[in-house]
Amino acid sequence: MSFVKIHAIFLLLTISAHTIAQTDDTPASIVTKASEQSKKPFYMGLTARKDPMPLYTAADSLARAAGNTAARAVINEGISFCYYLKDADKCIKYYLAAYDLFNEAGIKMRSAQCLHNIAFAYEEQKSNTPEALKYAKLAIQARTELKDTLSMANMLKYAGYLEGKMHDFTIAKKDVAEAVRLYTLKKSMAGAAVSYHDLALIYDEEHKPDSCLASIVTAKNIWLADTKKDTSRIFNANNIMLRVYTSENRLHDAEAVFSENNTLVNSDAMQETRRSYMDMLDFYKNAEAYFGKRNEPKRAKEYQAKYNAYKEDLEQRGYHLEGY
Repeated sequence: MSFVKIHAIFLLLTISAHTIAQTDDTPASIVTKASEQSKKPFYMGLTARKDPMPLYTAADSLARAAGNTAARAVINEGISFCYYLKDADKCIKYYLAAYDLFNEAGIKMRSAQCLHNIAFAYEEQKSNTPEALKYAKLAIQARTELKDTLSMANMLKYAGYLEGKMHDFTIAKKDVAEAVRLYTLKKSMAGAAVSYHDLALIYDEEHKPDSCLASIVTAKNIWLADTKKDTSRIFNANNIMLRVYTSENRLHDAEAVFSENNTLVNSDAMQETRRSYMDMLDFYKNAEAYFGKRNEPKRAKEYQAKYNAYKEDLEQRGYHLEGY
């Protein structure tokens, strides 16, 4: 079965593992069911969904027997996804395996995506910025060779963010500026907005609060102008603004973004994104600091308690909370 067909059926309806074993034992069909079980609720530890690993293992055995390299690449990619928040080293191990297999199968777009995901795993799950930057640069090279402009822009702005964390501010801002140029060239305002978001983080790391705020307000305004309105990104932008306004004693401005996020924190949109738990932890921490600056210790303790309770709940569910 071709890779395209395997990928196309990757998200079909779930059938139980027992039924699969009896009636449909092709690698593609088993990957389909495994991917269903590894979707966000199981992967984020939010429900008691079945462990998808036995299905992936079964699919890999069949794909090996059939000599189906493309199927094995997809399987390893799926396993990586399962481990992202659970075990960063295993996540990276399987992404590297998927990368090699996609290359062997000649599926260069997907191998490049593996490099991108490895960079994220190193940064978000292992706090290893130099290694993340190494893979981000490899992803940029791969996307450049593929002439994949939008994906290249995506990795350039991410590389800029990483370079900012390493205090290489000149190169960081140059890379993000190039990302904005490429996104604008392709008329992708959503991409430009994310680039301005990362530019704000670079300025924040450089201790330039006015430039940080100008960049994040630019990003937020683009998201607000979008008819679909990305709630989670607006929430994240408000978090940055709340923290910077509070640190700069601009408490009237801080009050406005606090109120906006306090309304959004329990919205459905905030439950639909993988990163929302990080954003909510940030909000509780920033709110505690905000009420501390306002000399309202009771409210500050309220948000400190929310932070502690939410973090403890996440840890009990198996979340990896490096840096929180």
